[in-house]
Amino acid sequence: NATSTVNLNGGTLRFNGYSRAGAFNYLAGTIQLAGDRVFGNDLAIPDIFGALPTIPAGKTLNVEGGADVRTNVAVNGGKLAIQSNSNLFRVGFLQPGTLSITGGGSVVSNTQSDVGVQDGGNGTVNVSGLGSSLTVNNALYVGLEGEATMNITGGGTVTTTGDGVIGFD
Repeated sequence: NATSTVNLNGGTLRFNGYSRAGAFNYLAGTIQLAGDRVFGNDLAIPDIFGALPTIPAGKTLNVEGGADVRTNVAVNGGKLAIQSNSNLFRVGFLQPGTLSITGGGSVVSNTQSDVGVQDGGNGTVNVSGLGSSLTVNNALYVGLEGEATMNITGGGTVTTTGDGVIGFD
């Protein structure tokens, strides 16, 4: 109820469904979400990480399924992990999306990862600064039937263990 409080300071909180009436104090640790998630219309993500989600240092978001980025998402010193090895990780699927990794932040995807997917799916990935990284433990497609931009600057790194494809239609 409205007088309840959950404090997360260095542990892991895992859930599937989400609603909140009481206080949630997220100081550090890991949020682990079951199932597939869509950044842009998921209820939990903006409530925990802000309307334009930002994952700062000391905080981690693990998504057990696939994920679509359909808004602006920033990983600024924190960590984002897409755990699925079957469902996709897409930036800009059917509508614009931007993923910015800065401040030594890291994104790890264990599934095929696509930037700019299908009509209207303009996707942008920015990896900027020393220690900032995107690691794809599968194939990485930049421009998969949609418009895409990937910017790697200031010592940021992008690594894929599978195929790296630019401009696929």
